[in-house]
Amino acid sequence: MIIVLFVPPSYGQFTITGSGTAAITSTLDKVGIGPLSPTARLELSSNAGNNNKILLKLSGYVNDESAVSSTPTITTTSAALINVGVDYNTYLGGTLVSSMYKEYLSLTQNGRLGVGTFTPSEKLHIENGNIILKTAATNNIFLGGTGTYAGRIGIGTTAPLEKLSIEAGNMLIKNASTNHFFLGGTGPYAGKLGIGTTSPSAYCDIATPNTAALKALSIKRNGTENVLITNDGNVYCREVRVKTGVFPDYVFQSNYELMNLYDLKNYITKYKHLPNIPTAAEVAQSGMDVGEMNRLLVEKVEELTLYTISLQDQIDELKNKKGGN
Repeated sequence: MIIVLFVPPSYGQFTITGSGTAAITSTLDKVGIGPLSPTARLELSSNAGNNNKILLKLSGYVNDESAVSSTPTITTTSAALINVGVDYNTYLGGTLVSSMYKEYLSLTQNGRLGVGTFTPSEKLHIENGNIILKTAATNNIFLGGTGTYAGRIGIGTTAPLEKLSIEAGNMLIKNASTNHFFLGGTGPYAGKLGIGTTSPSAYCDIATPNTAALKALSIKRNGTENVLITNDGNVYCREVRVKTGVFPDYVFQSNYELMNLYDLKNYITKYKHLPNIPTAAEVAQSGMDVGEMNRLLVEKVEELTLYTISLQDQIDELKNKKGGN
C-alpha cells in the first residue's frame, strides 16, 4: 500500500490515501474519513460492511485469567441514521468462549427512536426496560416495560400496584373551562370523586349546570333506562325496596295498647296530627325516612283495622240486643 501525505505549509491541509482511495482528508475547518471533500466538521463515509462503524475499545483481556471485553460501537445503515451498541466478548484463559451484541440506541431514517432495539416500531420504542421521569427527589412518572411492573403506569411512585397507580396526588380531566372529572388522592378530598367539580363535598359529588331536569345520573340495562336522577332532585326507577328492622305486626299482639277513640280525638284536636306521625313542619324541614314512614303508615292502618273490628262488634252487639227485645 502506498500512503501519500500532503501537508501544505501555509494552510495545514492534508490527505492520507491508500491504494488510490482517500482515507483521511483535512481542509481548513473540516475533517473527512472516507470522503475526499468533507462537508461537515467531521464526516465519515463508506459504501458497505463494517467500514461505517466506529469502535470505542474500552477493555481487553488477560491470557491467564477470565475477562470480559466491551466494545461500544456507533454505526449507520440504510435504515438508521445512527445505531449505538456494545460488543461483549467473554474470555477464559485467553480464549473467546462467548460473544454477545447488545443494542442500546437507534435513530432511524423515518424518525423513530429505539432504546434497547435497532428496529423501533413507533416514534418512541423502548424494549426490555422502564421509563422514569423525575426531579432530584421525587418520582414523577414511571412507565413499566419489564419485570413486576410491566404494563403499569405509576405517577408519584415507581412501584405501581395497578395498571394506573397515582400516589400522593389527585387526578383531573377537563377541557379549557370545565372540570369534568376529579379524583382526590390526597388532602381534604382524598378518596372522593368529583364530577363537574374539583372540590367534592361527598365521596361522590356530581355538580351539574343550573338547568332544570338535567340528567345527573342514569343507569341503563340493554339500552333501557332503569334509574334516573335529575339535578332538580327527582328520582325515577322501576322499583324501590326498603328494609326496616321492625314491621308493625306488634299492633295485633294481645298486649298492644290501642288508644281509645276519645283519646285519639282529643290528641288530633290538640296537635293536628296522628300520634307518632311527624308534623308537616318537621317533614318540610328535615324530610322523611321512607322506610320509617311506611312502617308508621302500616301501623296506623292496622290500628284502624282494630278500630273497625271493635265498631263492628259494637254494632253486632246492639243488633243482638235489639233483636232480643
